[in-house]
Amino acid sequence: MKAKDFFHSRRYSVDEYFDYTGRLGTGLTRQNCPQELFAIIAIMAEDCGYHLTELRSDFTRVFIRGYDRHKQMGNNLMLRVSDGDLVVAVIGFIHQRQGYMTRLYNALRKIRRRYKLNRIIIESPNEKMRAWCKKNGFQQDPYIRNNYVEQR
Repeated sequence: MKAKDFFHSRRYSVDEYFDYTGRLGTGLTRQNCPQELFAIIAIMAEDCGYHLTELRSDFTRVFIRGYDRHKQMGNNLMLRVSDGDLVVAVIGFIHQRQGYMTRLYNALRKIRRRYKLNRIIIESPNEKMRAWCKKNGFQQDPYIRNNYVEQR
């Protein structure tokens, strides 16, 4: 599936599918979603078998969550822009070691270049994510030891 066809490939209206009651922020729809996020949404949707449960933004943050009923597991992603950096604050995939994080990183690099952001930061990664960060040239932040920073 092409990333930019994500919203148009659904049989239902994205507006009707997601329940935003009681949540801060705005639900992302095909009308208000930036084109740059389509690839990221498609990656997260593919990981959970296209069963997204949350797709919204508030101020400078984007939240994406999904749930795979067959595996009874969920995925989640929270991105934000902070001080000119693109921060991956929360990341979790259902399917691991299958290239999802590498695909996500490539999409994030395009966003960083497009908006002239300084760097990509992975905030407080777990052990497996730290290994991915080291393998892909991220360095531990000398000021905030729990974060890993992209080295360009």
